[in-house]
Amino acid sequence: MGSLSDSVSCKEKKSPLSTGQRQTEANTEGHCLSSEDDDDAMHLKPQPAYTPQIDVLRKRQKLTQQELAEGVGVTVTTISKWEQGNSGTETIRRFARLCEALQCRIEDVVDATSEEALIPRIAELRKQRNLSQRELARAIGATEVTIANWEKGRSGLDWIERLIRLCDILDCNITEILVYTEQAVREKKPPISEIIRRRRSGL
Repeated sequence: MGSLSDSVSCKEKKSPLSTGQRQTEANTEGHCLSSEDDDDAMHLKPQPAYTPQIDVLRKRQKLTQQELAEGVGVTVTTISKWEQGNSGTETIRRFARLCEALQCRIEDVVDATSEEALIPRIAELRKQRNLSQRELARAIGATEVTIANWEKGRSGLDWIERLIRLCDILDCNITEILVYTEQAVREKKPPISEIIRRRRSGL
């Protein structure tokens, strides 16, 4: 199921799925931060820690890091860093939260029928859930600017594409890629639907 030129390597090879617009986006753990994500990093509170499960899922499919890297369209170094939680975790978390808020799978957030580029469907799905950009941004731990850029395809498409590929190869949902650490379980937020309900009720 499949980034941006992710924080692990700003020189990753591009995936053939999308030959259209691509834009380097970084997560808050990266080395090539975009202004959008740098803004997130400065203004958002730290999120509970997560433990990547990519290595567990990969081994379940009897895949080597090299095979997974080739399938996703990244380097072995990138896969290794994802598995160790050295990069990518925060961005994966955001997209997992996005799918949770929109009640969809990662492949649903784009229209892949175009031969030139992936077409974001985030705005469409957000409106179906009767959510504002602000509500969605707060629910997933991002800024409204980030949501707007995702919806317009200005950033995030490379990350989405890689996550689609990753989930497809590992035969999993994006929400299975990360699990809460023991400490984070104690700090775990309520479901996104409950967060949004409370904010709308002024609680």
